[in-house]
This record gives sequence, structure tokens and C-alpha cells, in this order.
Amino acid sequence: MQKEEQQAQPKQVELKQELSFLLKKRYWKIITIILALLLALISIAFYFSQNEATFLKTTKTETETMPASLATQEEESLATVEELECTGNRITDYSVGFSITCPSDLKLYTYQDKHLAYNGASEKMLYFCESQINPSEGYADRCTTGGILIWANGDDWEGECEPENRASIHLNGEKKSYCLYPERFDQLYVGDLFEKPTNSAFLIQGSFSDNFTKEDALEMLSTFQTLPDISEWNIYENEEYGFKFKYPDGWEVEKINLDADTAFHEGAEKVEYMLIYSPNKKYQLHLGIKEKGNEKVQITTRTGVGAGDFVKTNYILVNGLKVDVYNLVFQDKVQEVFFGKDASRFYIGEYELVSYFSYSNENDSINIDKMDMTDIEEVDIAKRILSSLEFMN
Repeated sequence: MQKEEQQAQPKQVELKQELSFLLKKRYWKIITIILALLLALISIAFYFSQNEATFLKTTKTETETMPASLATQEEESLATVEELECTGNRITDYSVGFSITCPSDLKLYTYQDKHLAYNGASEKMLYFCESQINPSEGYADRCTTGGILIWANGDDWEGECEPENRASIHLNGEKKSYCLYPERFDQLYVGDLFEKPTNSAFLIQGSFSDNFTKEDALEMLSTFQTLPDISEWNIYENEEYGFKFKYPDGWEVEKINLDADTAFHEGAEKVEYMLIYSPNKKYQLHLGIKEKGNEKVQITTRTGVGAGDFVKTNYILVNGLKVDVYNLVFQDKVQEVFFGKDASRFYIGEYELVSYFSYSNENDSINIDKMDMTDIEEVDIAKRILSSLEFMN
């Protein structure tokens, strides 16, 4: 009996040691699982903190590109509202194709919603008014006091106009008939809103006040001019990125390769470069597009700019968004034209863009001492090309 107990004791010790080993092994497994879960939670928290910072930074950047007084742009509706001071100078809107002299005692408010369209063309309303309005709350058919509304691609509204209220005016080189009343005017049409949509179809109407009289309105209307119609321009369409733009006959679009420093970075396949050349390749419009937040690659092949000062001139609307225009001026000559905030870049939805207009490197006949883009037609064409850029998604 004693001998059997002595034989059993080593077995019990061995069993206890085996159980202790198994328990330790299980504890290590549990500890390992807990550590893995903690690491996963830390990684998720770090990811969201980084995304939140990027989101806040992106939101701030997009808000800063709009006037603070009317920063009411909503991405869902694609509506834009802008407020500009009139300085008595001519204002040109390249997106819809007209220019007019705006008296210094008026302000310009523009409203555009790409979801609103008549006859297939996006509507845009430009209010030249004495007092502030906010058309984003629901567009008005005229200024609340004195002023003029120019409705691009607007409704073909036809109201009653008695013979005694019929009047005529020479506008844009043509004699136009419209309705004139003591306190307002209506039904002044430029272009044909009933045919296929163009960039030169407008409904103009206005109201008078003590400070903006009928004579003031007629004088302002006499300066109205349409830009050449671009409905027949060629269309360049990029299905991969989902954008398109128009360009005239004689101009060429050429996709260019990435430089060596950019081509091998992660995300480089999501960068689009192109040059739009004027006839004889004297000038070129550079356009670079990439996904926002992709900081590893660049969308311009240049490393700097030439001598001169940046002078902000006006703005254009690209895909419904305001884009500032800057001239690079040296010795009173315009050397290049840049687009975007601080002559740098601009953003449309999920994309970052860089664009500028310059003399072409392909033309050897250019005399550097005579380089001057002041008041040349090609600059206006380049602005209209960029204004026609539209992201289809």
C-alpha cells in the first residue's frame, strides 16, 4: 500500500505541472488576444483622428474660397451665390457669355444652381441691385429696389403687354422690343431661348427707383454685349475622371506625361495633365487635375514663375464655382495668366486643379522682350475654355 502511494506521488506532481503549463499557455493566449484588440482600437482611433483633421482642413479651405458675406454654397444642390462690388468698370461673365458696365453704386449678386435648367442649359441669374438680396433663399424675378436682372438661359416667360407699354431699344447691335412701365421693364430677350441652348440667350428685366431711374437703366443696358456663341465648339471628354470642356476649332488638346519625379509615386495614376494649344502653338492653357488629398504627386510640371507681380483682375465660374484670375505683370506687360486662390490652385468637389495660360515652349519664334498678353483675344478664349469645364458626376 505504501509502495503504491509512493508510485502515485510522482504522477500527481507530473499532472500538476502539466496543468500549470496548460494554464500558463491559455493565459498567454488570452493576453495575446487582448493586446491585439488594444492595438486594433488604437489604430482605428488614430485613423479617425487623422481623417477628422483632414476633413476640417478641407472644409476650411473650401469655405475660404467664397465671399464671407454670402458663403451659402451647398454641395448637394450645386448652388453658388456670389456678391461683388461694382466699380463702374465692365464686368465680363465668361461662363454664360456677356459683358456689361456696372455702375459703382450697384452691387452684383449672382445665383446659379446646376439642378435648375431650362431647355437643357444651366440657368444663371445676375442681379445688379442697389440693396442686398439673397437669391439662395429662393430666386427673385427682379431687384427689391432699383436694378437689373440678367437671367442667362432663363424661362421663356410671356406676360401680357399692352400696346401702350411696348417700347424698343438698340441692344447688342440689334433693335429689341420689350415692355416698359413707369416702375419697371420686362420681356427684354437677347438670343433665342426657344431653340437649342446656347451661351448667349438671356431674359433681362429691371425696376426703377429714385436713385436708379429709367434713364440709368437704359444707359446701363446700352453697354450690354454678348460674347461669341460657343455652342458649336469641339468637346473634349474624359470618361475616366468624368469631366468635359469645350474648345474652338484650330486649338489642340494634348495629354502630357508625368515628369520622372512624379510618375513613380503612389497615386500618380490618378493625375491628369493636359495642354490646350492655340493655333500655331503660340500660347498654351495648362490644366492639371488630381484627387484632393493626394499630396505625394504634383499637378504642375513647373518649379516657379518668372519676374513680376500678381495682379488680381476678376473671376470666372468653373463648374459653378468662383475661380479668381490673376495676371503676372512685369514692366507693365502681362506675361502669364493664373487661375485659382492666390494664383495657385482651386478645388471642384473631390478634385484639386491647377491652371494657367502662358506662351508655349513649342514656338521658337517668340521674342521674349515683346511678350505681352494685354488685351489679346486668346486670353478671353482660354477663360471661356476653362469656364466650360464641367464635372459630369
